Amino acid sequence: MDIVQGIGAAALAQVPFANFFMEAVEAIKGNVLQRRYEKWQQLVSERLAKLEEASRENLGDNEGFATTLIKATELAAQTSTIKSVYLANAVKYAAEHEISEDDLIMLFNAIAKYTTTHIEILLYLQNPAALNTTNEQVMYGGFMTFFEKLHPSFDRQREALILKELYQDGFTNTDSDGTMSYSGMIAKRTTDFGDLFLSFYGVKEAENE
Repeated sequence: MDIVQGIGAAALAQVPFANFFMEAVEAIKGNVLQRRYEKWQQLVSERLAKLEEASRENLGDNEGFATTLIKATELAAQTSTIKSVYLANAVKYAAEHEISEDDLIMLFNAIAKYTTTHIEILLYLQNPAALNTTNEQVMYGGFMTFFEKLHPSFDRQREALILKELYQDGFTNTDSDGTMSYSGMIAKRTTDFGDLFLSFYGVKEAENE
């Protein structure tokens, strides 16, 4: 690998402006990724320190934990958002709960492609009434009504796309936001798998930090 990289570097050195590209890559590897790794290490260490002794002693034989730690570390290097906190929460969750390999793969595929807004909307759909901070008794509306009141400038086309993706991935039970009564507006819309996603990544806890 070192030889291949050396040959590649020598070749790029002959291309105009290639040295600037190489300098940029080295700067990212030496600075940005290092800072992310140090933050990630701290986030995970803080959570593992809270484990009960029995859970900590079994980590070496916990296949789900090993898979989660490896995948979460890979993804943590790709983000500087609150998603790194979600990923650290997943490591702790896997240390304390049994979770199938299939579920792990699906959960990691989802968080890799979801924006933080996807996750915010999913959390809202678990309990829409929580965003009705004024306890307003609206007679009719859609299940996104209170989210839209809180985010009046949020693009509705983007909202529709996110709702469709959450539904197609099996995290919600509908993507059709039609007119309904108040009881329908505040009804829970997440599936069991959607609830697992929110628990696995400790989304509610992260939002309260």
